[in-house]
Amino acid sequence: MERFLDLPFFKILRNGVSTFNAVATVCTALTVAGTAVFYFVSHLSADGIAAMVALAPAGLAVVVSGTLSVAAQKLPTAEYRIEHLSGTLIVRPVDGHHSYTNERVQTVRPLRNDTRLVELRSYVTGRSQGETRVESMFPDQVLFDGRVAEDDGRYRRWIYLGAPRGRGDAVQVGVRQTFDDAAAAMLPFYREGGGTHRVKDMTVTVRFSHDEDPDVEGLVWNTNSKPGKKAVVGTLEVKRVNNRRDGTVDYIVHIPRPKRYHCYGFRWRWSS
Repeated sequence: MERFLDLPFFKILRNGVSTFNAVATVCTALTVAGTAVFYFVSHLSADGIAAMVALAPAGLAVVVSGTLSVAAQKLPTAEYRIEHLSGTLIVRPVDGHHSYTNERVQTVRPLRNDTRLVELRSYVTGRSQGETRVESMFPDQVLFDGRVAEDDGRYRRWIYLGAPRGRGDAVQVGVRQTFDDAAAAMLPFYREGGGTHRVKDMTVTVRFSHDEDPDVEGLVWNTNSKPGKKAVVGTLEVKRVNNRRDGTVDYIVHIPRPKRYHCYGFRWRWSS
């Protein structure tokens, strides 16, 4: 039952119900306040009406403050917005399999005061024979690693910023993950997305050695699609950059204002 209720449709439905409840609470409070004012005014003398008019601004301020406070508690709000998301996967051939370095860097802007944690998700296939290493890319920040993939295959990780951040105070966070696929080959795709968070700008890069330069295509996935429905919903223009000095080649996609619940990246086919 818990897995069923965690489907994206029901998450959106719960957010919609929360928003409706908040709006209904505000409207109810305003209706009650208006009815009370009308009742008292209709039964007051001329002097009472004058006093009521004098006290009206203070009463209105109390009503507005109360309704906004209730709405703030009920409305679903994100803790931050992602200004820029950069994802890079570096693929290296090693003795018949591959090693990978996955770097995800986010510039986030808190939408409320006292923001301390930033979530970063990753989706990894294949199985490693050696040690999988995960670390924060910024030494003044602390990484908390979920370590185990959840039912959707994603690993959840959180960065503790080291101190509370105020609303609008942008900060950069990043996670580097190093692993191999010696025990089971990784599926040939790489993608990134903001999940439930709004993202202003995103760049995704995958890097191969010249010796293994595969056939690469840029794709868009709808991670909110129903089970059994096709997840790939579009294609992307891919920029190819030849790094002659390093003996590598980069494939890059740039996505301004990517959609929530969508991922953007690559699928490739190895040369036979």
